[in-house]
Amino acid sequence: MKKTVLFVDDDAKRGGSLADFLQEEYKVLLVDKTGDALKLIREGMNDIDLVILDIMMPPGELGKERTDNARRTGLVLLREIRNASPKIPVVIFTVVRDPQLRAEALRSGAVLYLEKPMLPSDLISRIDSIIGR
Repeated sequence: MKKTVLFVDDDAKRGGSLADFLQEEYKVLLVDKTGDALKLIREGMNDIDLVILDIMMPPGELGKERTDNARRTGLVLLREIRNASPKIPVVIFTVVRDPQLRAEALRSGAVLYLEKPMLPSDLISRIDSIIGR
């Protein structure tokens, strides 16, 4: 049985092409909204083996009162995931090359902070090292 990966990226086109590649190895749930991701986690937390999360997400359902900075919305979602299900590993997958943001993501509970672009085979290797198959 394939492991389930929740892929959260506001750019569904780019995320979708990578998700297509990942589907050869995993069951992939692709969402482009923070609220949809949180809903899936809360409803199926025992079924999700790993979350891949873009750090730059529009505030959307998490609300502007929590953050109005797209570079931080992924961190808000990361913290929400940690509150809902502390055991699901979360990998940040982003174009943002910011050592402070990386450190904050890791302090907030991300298991890895990976920078785009990355070869799909390298991403699969990293996922396998976390959840195995």
